[in-house]
Parts: sequence; structure tokens; C-alpha cells
Amino acid sequence: KGAFLNDIEKTGAKIILSSSVENVYDKPTGRLEFKAKEINPRVWIRFLGEDFKPMDRTALLNLNAEGTFDLSETALESHNLNIELDDSRISSQALIQFKPTPYVEFDVSLDEADLDRYLPPNENQSLTPETAALGATTLPNELLRQLNGKGEIRIAKLKISDIEIEDINVKGEAAKGLINLSPLKAKLYKGIYDGDITIDARTQNTTIKIASNLKNLDLAPLIYAKTKSRTLNGITTIELNLDGTGKSSEQLIETLSGNCRFIVENGVF
Repeated sequence: KGAFLNDIEKTGAKIILSSSVENVYDKPTGRLEFKAKEINPRVWIRFLGEDFKPMDRTALLNLNAEGTFDLSETALESHNLNIELDDSRISSQALIQFKPTPYVEFDVSLDEADLDRYLPPNENQSLTPETAALGATTLPNELLRQLNGKGEIRIAKLKISDIEIEDINVKGEAAKGLINLSPLKAKLYKGIYDGDITIDARTQNTTIKIASNLKNLDLAPLIYAKTKSRTLNGITTIELNLDGTGKSSEQLIETLSGNCRFIVENGVF
């Protein structure tokens, strides 16, 4: 215990905890309040024995957090959980219910974040709701069937893979293997994205349905962000309606079929 506390002191973090718990062995109830300041995440990563270096030298240097957790016999609930990581601000609330059935509910808001700063050097990842949904299908069906709950994520501004996206809103619900992400909304380069994704893991083979469209996308700044060239101009509309089924993400990708439309208006090459 003493060595552990000495190591925490070396990180420079200032942590204040206040808690009270009653009936621990019978029907536990209580509250935990915490406030942490001046945390250097890189020091903690090294403290945990990991060797991770983000692309940006100024990333992962400052973390402040505070919040309140209420514990009962049936649930754990967080209130006013606020996190400041570098230049990003996150606020959230969550409910984790243990009894009578497992259930999760959360609400998360993020003002802005540049995810490219936190990737390892020379690693460039693209993330869309479609790829995230396909990634979720790699989880075992038994685990997907245990997911029950709902949540909402709002992000004012996000940069990933050199692409800037604004006004992201994601709502989702899960019940016994049926997962629906709807609506999915965002804005990027004057275009408006709207999507609806359903994953059904209630049977032996998982099925996925993707219905999404991106309207009035300005190609010029998007292509410049990715390639630093100005080879193509135009206003683009993309529509996807795809279905797939399989026991793995590879099978789902191989069986994806449906209708796709790609339209460019006033195009200049």
C-alpha cells in the first residue's frame, strides 16, 4: 500500500475522494465523490507498464476529472461526470443496473476532439458508423444478446483521419441481441449525413442492415484534407442500402449486397 501511494505521488496528480457506504454485506448503498487534477496520462501509462506514444507530442499531458457515483443494491449511477483531456471537454451521465436484469443507459457530450493526435505515428484510421457496426459484429452472439440498454452521444466537432466532422449525434438501443443505431446524424464539408443501422444477433447467423445517405457533400475540401491536392470539384450525394449475414465480420462483408448510388453534380476534374 505504501509503495503504491508513493508511486501515485510521483505522478504529480492531486486526487480527492469522499465516500460513504452502508450495509456493505447486505444491501449496500452509498455515494462516492471524486475530484482529480493535474493528472499526466503519459506518466500513468508508464506506471501501468505500457509503452504508448501518440503522434502529437503535446497530447495526453493533462487530465482533470470530477463526478459523483451513487451505489444501491440494484444499480450504480454516475452524475455530472466531467472530464477535461488536453483541449477536449466531456460531460456524461450513466446508469448501470445489475438487478433484476442487466441494463445500461448513458448520455455523453463532447465539445471537440482531434483523434489523429492520439494515434501512434504512421497509423491512419478511418471511422464511420458503418465500419463501427461491422466491428461490433466481431463480438460473440452470446455477448451481443446480453446487451440491454440505450444511449446517446453528441460531439460538436471531431477530426479523424484528417477529416473534420461536426454536429455528430448518435442514438442507440439494444435488447436481447437486437441493436439499432438510429438516428445517426452528422455534418461534413457542407454535406449532411443521415443513417440507420440494425444488427440482429438473435439467431445463429448475425444479420446487418445499413441504410445511410450523405447529401450535398463538397468534394474539394474533403479530397484536399485526405490528399492535399485539388484534383476534383463537385457536389456529391452518396446513398447506401445494404444487407449482410454471417457468423463473422468477414462473412458479413462478403455477403453485403444491395443498392448504392454515387452522384456528382457540377463536377470538375
